[in-house]
Parts: sequence; C-alpha cells; structure tokens
Amino acid sequence: MKVEELIGNLLMRTNCVIVPDFGGFISNTKSAYIDYSKGVVYPPTKSVTFNKSLSNNDGLLVNEFGKLNSLNYTDSLDEVSNFVRQTKNRLKNGERVSFENVGFLYTDANGSLRFEQDRFFNLLMEAYGMGSVQFVPEAELISEKETVVVPVSKEIAPIIPLTPTKKTNTLAKIAKYAAAAALIPILFYSFWIPTHTDVLRSGVLFKDDFNPLKESASAVYLKKETGDTSIDNLETTDVPFLEVINQLPETVSVFSFELNEDTFIPVKLERNFNEASEKVIDKSPNLRYHLIAGCFSNKSNAEKLVKELSEKGLSAYIVDFHKGLHRVSAVQSNDKKALDSSRSKLTSNGFSSWILKK
Repeated sequence: MKVEELIGNLLMRTNCVIVPDFGGFISNTKSAYIDYSKGVVYPPTKSVTFNKSLSNNDGLLVNEFGKLNSLNYTDSLDEVSNFVRQTKNRLKNGERVSFENVGFLYTDANGSLRFEQDRFFNLLMEAYGMGSVQFVPEAELISEKETVVVPVSKEIAPIIPLTPTKKTNTLAKIAKYAAAAALIPILFYSFWIPTHTDVLRSGVLFKDDFNPLKESASAVYLKKETGDTSIDNLETTDVPFLEVINQLPETVSVFSFELNEDTFIPVKLERNFNEASEKVIDKSPNLRYHLIAGCFSNKSNAEKLVKELSEKGLSAYIVDFHKGLHRVSAVQSNDKKALDSSRSKLTSNGFSSWILKK
C-alpha cells in the first residue's frame, strides 16, 4: 500500500496522522445539519484540515506502512522520507497532489500551501452508509398555494341536484376498502422493520426482514482473555516491543505503540544511547562546519545519499557515526555563513539540512 492511500485509512480510525518532516492531517467530527435553502439533510462527517507545523515523527504512519509492506522500521522510514521529498518537488512544480479519500494539496498564486478536502468520501465510520436526504422546504409549499380567482357571472344559473346512482355508491365503497387494505401492511412494516431489524444501523434490508415469524439468534457475549499486558510482554504483530523501541531514531520522544488493530498506546521514551564501536574517519579534520543532509542507522542508506549528492557536484561523505546514526555531510567550510548558499541549493533539490559544528 502507498503512503497517500494509507493516510485515509488511518484517519478513519484516529483523529491525527502526521507525515514526518511534512505536516499533519487533523480530523474533527462534524454533526449532521440541515440546509433549509436547498432542502437537504446532511449526515455527520469528519472535517479534515492540514497543519504543516505538525512534522515531528510520532511513529504511527511509519509503523503502519512497514507492517502493511513487510518492512522493518528503518526501511519504512526511508520510504516515507522518499515520498515526502517527491511530494515537495511536485508541489514546487505547481502540481496538485492527491491523497486518496482525504483531499488535495496544492500551491496557490502566492506560493502558500493549500488543502482541499474530498467532498465525496465520508471518513466517519459511524456514518457509514448514510447519505443526504432531500426534502421540500416549507417556504416553497406556501408559495405554491396561490389563490385562484374565479370570475362570477351576473346571471344566476339554475341549481340542478345530482342524485347518486347505486352503481356509483358501490364503486366508492370498494375503493375505500381497497385503500384501507393496502394501508394496513404499509403501517405494519413501517413499525416492524425499524424496531425489529438492523436496517437503521447497517443500511441494508434483507428479504427475511419482511418475515415477522422468523426468530433471530440472541447475541452472546464471550469474554476475551487478554493475558499479561505488562510493558515487557507487549508485542506488535511482527516485532517485539523492545526491538521496535531500539529501532527508533534519537529525535523521537513519543512513540505510538499498536496494541491491537484499533488501539494505539502513546509511550514516552527515556533511554540512554551508547556510542557504537564503529569509527568513521573525518575526511576534512580542519573544517569546523558541516551541512548535514541526512542521518541513517543503516550505513547502506547513508552511502546511497552520498552517491546521490556527489552526482549533483557536492563533496558529500559520511562525516561520523553518532548515537547509532551515520551522519552525511554534503558541504564543509570554516565559514558558517558560506554554507547558506549551499543550503539553499539543497533545499531547491528537495533535501532538508542542518549545520553541524565539529
């Protein structure tokens, strides 16, 4: 599953999905409302907004993406980072980026980032199957009741009494009884179906629902044994809890642990890192400042970034191995201000960076 498809699925189960180093999608429940001017009743739904300031990785999107694509946390994070880099380039080129069942992101004429929600998909699970209901406004009914003026003739016409025949009376009685007979089952099922079937919640009507003599099975509650839920025994579907924690980068302070498919537990991380025994030789020991373009726990990923930056004419290399991460230096200098132009060049190519003082 792609990242842009996964965001919509997560928003149906939770109210906030953060894309690391990009922004967060926030949903709020919107109550049902009536538009009297159009004569439409709208069901409850979720209103979605986008906040680019929510860019801190909480682990929810990365873990779910890795779970669905059979990836470990590090590879899953790299895939999400590649998606963010490509999305930023597309937005910079003026493209509209679509997120399935969520909406669109685009850049307006002033260069500001805008979000437009998908108006045809309801992310609220409780409103599944509900649609809008059309009705005739009361104002239109009143306007249709116009007074008809009938001209009155000055001549007085003779009044001729009409004597109903026996055949006319018989037909009127038959029509009255037929209408009453047709109305009885309608009234019965209008009461029976909402009170004795599941049609209001599921939105589906079955043939057996019209049989009042059919017995429905009574619900039986079965207690589920949860077992030991202590922190040392918690496990995801694929990886033990402690192994997931050890794979997280240093910048993550709060981690969303997936207890089961519908429950996520926020975990505050407090751990001490030991410097790895791996040593990296600094190729520029006399240069004080380094423009860091990426940090990777997997050395092969760091080497891929070095190759990509070198092809763009930059003197990139792995400057050191710090707290379990290989830090890639794109540009080096003794003058901190001299790195500003290089930093702008990296940003224009879709790379985020920061300055390291050695």
